[in-house]
Amino acid sequence: MVTIATMLAAALQLTSPPTADVPEMIPELPPPVPIVVPPRPMEPIPFFNLPPPPTELPKVTRDLIEAAFEAGDDATVTALFKLARSTHSQASQQIDALEAEIAARRAEKLARAARERADRLAAASFTDNWKGEIELGGSRSTGNTNALAIYGAISLDREGLDWQHQVRGRADYQRSNDNTTADRYRASWQSSYKFNDKMFVYGLGQYERDRFLGFSSRLTLSSGIGFTLISNPDTKLNVQGGPAVRHTVRIEEPDQTSAAARASMSLRWKLTPSLSLAQDAAIYIETGEGETNAQSTTSLETKLLKRLKARLSYDLQYENSDAARKALDSTSRATLVYSF
Repeated sequence: MVTIATMLAAALQLTSPPTADVPEMIPELPPPVPIVVPPRPMEPIPFFNLPPPPTELPKVTRDLIEAAFEAGDDATVTALFKLARSTHSQASQQIDALEAEIAARRAEKLARAARERADRLAAASFTDNWKGEIELGGSRSTGNTNALAIYGAISLDREGLDWQHQVRGRADYQRSNDNTTADRYRASWQSSYKFNDKMFVYGLGQYERDRFLGFSSRLTLSSGIGFTLISNPDTKLNVQGGPAVRHTVRIEEPDQTSAAARASMSLRWKLTPSLSLAQDAAIYIETGEGETNAQSTTSLETKLLKRLKARLSYDLQYENSDAARKALDSTSRATLVYSF
């Protein structure tokens, strides 16, 4: 009797191929090559690369900057901030914040001063806010030479909210050995209306007398436009120009009325806290015979006391109306000036 086990054994013998006749199919592999991985350098942890925390700005530096700001010394404030940045560079954020605060307070201070000034000018009457200077000089000689020289000048200025007024007067008289050698007088009033801080229109009235230039009186009326080219605490420069009408009463000649073109400039330059330079000049070119005359005054003054100054000035006067005399005259002076 054929059993199940016998049948399975026969089936296995029929399906299993003989192993002795099967060739070797898998080639022999070479031994593995070892892989060497170089060690990687240890990267620093980012936390240790952070900059050190900012240091505190010293209180003494803050106090110095505050004191300079309260005193209105902007140059010292700027220098202290520059020094703080170089010596306390790690406190740059605090320095930036303090500088921004000082700038904001300065702007607020300037705005408040401008409002107070505008209110004060608007409330002032015409007789208020006048300031001026009186300039005096002279000499007296006796003996072999009998000479007398007197020079005096006055200037008044009033600045209102929209209007500005300038009054000028000067007298120059000299006499030597009973002969008059100088007899000059000039007075003027100029009113200006300001459109803004840079532009204005003006009206001018001026009277002159100089017998040595050939006229007993000369009246000038002029108007025009002016510009403020420079305006800061140390320097101010104005230029102006326009048409003019002049009436001249000549000595031993007929009176003359002519139109003219006028231009002028005014410079004030503060060289140091106690030393300043001033330049005033004007030129007139008349129609008709083409006469030209000009005046220029250059002065250097230094402060002696609170209201007293010493002034050295150099005047030039140009007149080409008389061919028989020299066209250019010059005068140098040393005078005292009292401000009020």
